Amino acid sequence: MDLSIIVVAYNVKDLVKKCLTRIRNSEDKLKKEIIFVDNASSDGTAEMIKIDFPEVVLVESTKNLGFIRANNLAYEKVKGKFILLLNSDAFIEEDTLQKTINFMKTNQRCGVLGCRLVDINGNLQPSARYFPTPWRIFLSYSGIGYKFPDIPFLRGIDNMKWNHRSVREIDWVPGCYFLIRRDAIDEIGFLEKDYFLYYDDCDFCLRAKRKGWKVLFYPETEVIHLGGATLKRMNEVTSKGGQNEKFRLRSEFIYFRKHYGILYTLLDFFFIIALDYMEILERLLIQKKHFRTSDKLKHIRMAYDNLVVTRFGERPVD
Repeated sequence: MDLSIIVVAYNVKDLVKKCLTRIRNSEDKLKKEIIFVDNASSDGTAEMIKIDFPEVVLVESTKNLGFIRANNLAYEKVKGKFILLLNSDAFIEEDTLQKTINFMKTNQRCGVLGCRLVDINGNLQPSARYFPTPWRIFLSYSGIGYKFPDIPFLRGIDNMKWNHRSVREIDWVPGCYFLIRRDAIDEIGFLEKDYFLYYDDCDFCLRAKRKGWKVLFYPETEVIHLGGATLKRMNEVTSKGGQNEKFRLRSEFIYFRKHYGILYTLLDFFFIIALDYMEILERLLIQKKHFRTSDKLKHIRMAYDNLVVTRFGERPVD
């Protein structure tokens, strides 16, 4: 088996159908399998898979396991030399699978590969990222990092100013199209089950790079990524990047505690508070707009509660 494709979804039947149809229409010569994990959807997703995509290996969970744990469930069934984690709201081009697998085969130390990501209108999305630190996250959310991506000290998580038309070794690639070499998984393990959503992709890339594997960005094909589709159906999306803030904060604290220790976790919490108060001051004193400070105070309380519930990033929370 050349390639095992894992797709996980919750209540996004229409997107799943489009995603799997794109895979079916792929112009490749690969021996591949598709494993779909249905996270206890109530919209008839599993039934649609059985009828419209009988070639797909269907795994039905009795509860919503989240993205990471559902992928781990699917991994028990994979047979491929390469594993592709593909979001249900990510749509490949006809040449994507063949091109990315060919590239991986000719670059033996490439453990993880990502490609050029665009939105439905063809606009570039973050596709090649720097490892998060508390300072970089602060720079990104404040907007400073996007203004000065070429200055290392003021650089956030992304640099959108370079043209993304050349192969580049980078820190990590987003998990919506996440192609992994099986040998790398055999050495470092698969996704960490401590995360429910978020940070699984940069966690894996960090572990891979520490073992000498390369993480590469490949620009010769595109994947349309809608972003946050499942969470929109869950009706728990924040205004920041379509991310569920509770899960993001929990995973963020766990990531920093696991890889860098409690100091980074506390710094992250400090910068979260600092950013919230900066926004309050900016809107009240500079922009002079009517602004509900209670929203930011609630966010600070949410951050504090999740810091405590994870024991300062020491333990996962279901």
